[in-house]
Amino acid sequence: MAALGLARAAGVNAASARIELGDTDRPVALVDRFDRVAGDRVHYLSAQSFLGAETGTGAYYTDIADALRAHALDPRVQLTELFRRMLFTILVSNNDDHLKNHGLLHAGGGLWVLSPAFDINPQPHCQRQLETGISEISGNAASIEAAVDAAPFFDIERKAAVVMLSSMVSIIDEQWRACCLAAGMTRVEIGTYEPAFDHQETRVARRMARAR
Repeated sequence: MAALGLARAAGVNAASARIELGDTDRPVALVDRFDRVAGDRVHYLSAQSFLGAETGTGAYYTDIADALRAHALDPRVQLTELFRRMLFTILVSNNDDHLKNHGLLHAGGGLWVLSPAFDINPQPHCQRQLETGISEISGNAASIEAAVDAAPFFDIERKAAVVMLSSMVSIIDEQWRACCLAAGMTRVEIGTYEPAFDHQETRVARRMARAR
């Protein structure tokens, strides 16, 4: 829940969530459904199905971008959102960004939009690897420099990508602890998660922000 709140603060379209039974030894995180509107079902598709990828096979964010460019409602908006999520994933050490955790909602007329982000899991001691790689050029390395270099694949100019990155890393630096506290984490638990939010790639992001 802390990661979803932080994602929303950083400008990512993320699902709303709340903690229930927070005063017990078994708290439960409840994520609001986004595949229902006024009781009617909205068709949902995982990125794996969207790309026609087989189970267990990998893909790249640029593959999702190509599919969105062809099949999305307002592709430019969706490409920007996807790029924003990729940056956020790297900055918070999310190692759960496989294709089934990227979703799309049917917008009518055979067109799709990205569903709200719903499964973001910062890992303080994970390898700097993504489940969904950035592109064939950089592979699965969780690299901010590679992400910014890939901005044109998302129809984003490099300068605009750095501006987006600068804002995002600043918000994460300022708010990640507060988001963890709001989710009911203790200060000891928050301390153990610090490496997920302060690492080599966040330092690269800060350096790029200062240089722009």
